[in-house]
Amino acid sequence: MILIGSRGLAAVLQSVSFMLLSRAVDLRTFGVIGVVTAIAGFALLVSDLGVTATLSRARARQDHALVRGALQLNDVVTVVSAVLFGVAAGFAAAPGVALAILAVSLTVERNVETHLSVFYADGSRFVPAVSILGRRLLMLAVFWGSLQASVDGALAFAIAQLAGATFSQVLQRITLAPLSRTASPLGLGTVFRGSWRFWASSVLNQVRILDSAIVGAFASVASAGLYAAAQKLVNPLLLLPASLSQVILPAVARDRSNVRRITKRVCGLFLGTYVVIVPVTFFARGLLDLLFGSPYGDGASILVWAMLGFPMLALSGPLAAILQGLGDEGFVALNGALFAVVALIAMVGGAIMFGPTGVAAGMTIAYTLRTPVLVVRIFRSDLRRSESVQP
Repeated sequence: MILIGSRGLAAVLQSVSFMLLSRAVDLRTFGVIGVVTAIAGFALLVSDLGVTATLSRARARQDHALVRGALQLNDVVTVVSAVLFGVAAGFAAAPGVALAILAVSLTVERNVETHLSVFYADGSRFVPAVSILGRRLLMLAVFWGSLQASVDGALAFAIAQLAGATFSQVLQRITLAPLSRTASPLGLGTVFRGSWRFWASSVLNQVRILDSAIVGAFASVASAGLYAAAQKLVNPLLLLPASLSQVILPAVARDRSNVRRITKRVCGLFLGTYVVIVPVTFFARGLLDLLFGSPYGDGASILVWAMLGFPMLALSGPLAAILQGLGDEGFVALNGALFAVVALIAMVGGAIMFGPTGVAAGMTIAYTLRTPVLVVRIFRSDLRRSESVQP
């Protein structure tokens, strides 16, 4: 509960930061930041190389050599990615300096989240909670202070994001050091040979984060701004299932006897959110106007589709984590590949025919189709396990 609560509060703080940003920059700049964030986020998933999931399972199984090797591989990739993404973002579009800083901060933050997998696997909640909350609190404080000092909105946001990520980076380096000196690390090549299936599934499972980039490419940057505003009210909530996934994977890897119960509880938790979501959709325009400003109310239909799709999006991560904990990462990768194609076709087709609203609708439809497949696979795997242990 501590971890979920900290994620929830962090999500609120992150949303507040984006609300401030929407009022500090014009619609086009807000859209550019949304597009760059989407592209960088997907690129960082690719450069993760499956280390995050590998760490969780390896730590749960007390494979300390693999844990140390995975941590080192992620550090090497982080340094390279920070340089490449920072330079690329800096030359991609205006405001270049702000986008370069933003790209570097996202890289640092991704590294932090990967290393926190060790704490999740150990059952430790305090350090991740402090890291998550401290990061968002510091970001909001620095952003607000910079705006009061008349710093350019985009630059202030990027600096604030980097400040928060740096705080978490320092914290996890200090607290993780004693935990990671328990064995000689495996070679980087050996680590990757064991993580590539996790890598494939994580990339394919998260193809949805290209949504803002698709809107920018097939509609307009201004449309991407409307889309980003609507998604910023929903995406922070996805931090909750992300936290659950990081806890569930090592838990299932250690003990497979409660898989069916965990699956039912996770499904009940997120499907139950429709009780709140459906009534709120009737106030989508007013909500966007109130929180982001009058131009953003035009994205009401985007927000409606995004909210209706939230439970299915939220379920996909924890359900995939359950299967990975069961050692079924090959199926997760194959399933992810199939539905990545479905999601891309749905989002691109939706963008061409209906603009940004079509992208949100396409994503919702794709994940609504995917979730039942994962549930059926889990129940079948659990049934086979039960039959195999019967005398």
